[in-house]
Amino acid sequence: MTQLDTHNIKENSIISVLRNIPKEKILKVVEALVKGGIFNIEIAFGSNEHKITGEMINTINKEYGDYVTVGAGTVLLREQVDIAAENGAKFVFSPNFNKDIVQLSLKNNMIPIPGCYTPSEIFEAYKLGTQTIKLFPATSLGPEFIKNIKSPLPFINLIPTGGIDKNNIEDYFNAGAFAVGVGSSLVDNAVVKLNHFDQITANAKKLSNIGKTL
Repeated sequence: MTQLDTHNIKENSIISVLRNIPKEKILKVVEALVKGGIFNIEIAFGSNEHKITGEMINTINKEYGDYVTVGAGTVLLREQVDIAAENGAKFVFSPNFNKDIVQLSLKNNMIPIPGCYTPSEIFEAYKLGTQTIKLFPATSLGPEFIKNIKSPLPFINLIPTGGIDKNNIEDYFNAGAFAVGVGSSLVDNAVVKLNHFDQITANAKKLSNIGKTL
């Protein structure tokens, strides 16, 4: 993985976290996000079979790989890292810090983004070679936590995830967030079920416009 890939995440600043999206609707969802200015996509391992998650990553890469950065999320197992790598994932998000997952992701040329909650976890992850670190759950820590961490550790790139929406996204960016992960406030599964993809585009435009002005 090159530093340029990390810059892609930074430049687009918002990562859409997609969980339990039906395989047959994934391209419609991504199309709606792209129309709204969102170009970082995380496909989370969840209730779907691992193979299906990999297939969706692969499908997005084939259709939008020239300008969309797609990665895997909720990566807890080595098997999931392998599946992500086989299907062209560019980054690996985890809700926790697992040394093995970080090292295996790096070995497979993917950006590891481990979930951390304390300064000690954050620095240990950084020492392993992580360029970006997920703060999770962000709502429990808040924007001030980012300011407090970046004061002594300005070289740490933090991506708060969990509870980010149009009402607080600006606070996180102003606090020094490298990027943010956004879930249901951007793509609500109930909206996907009703095929209201225009609503996803509208949500994406609101959030991406905030990101561009900061």
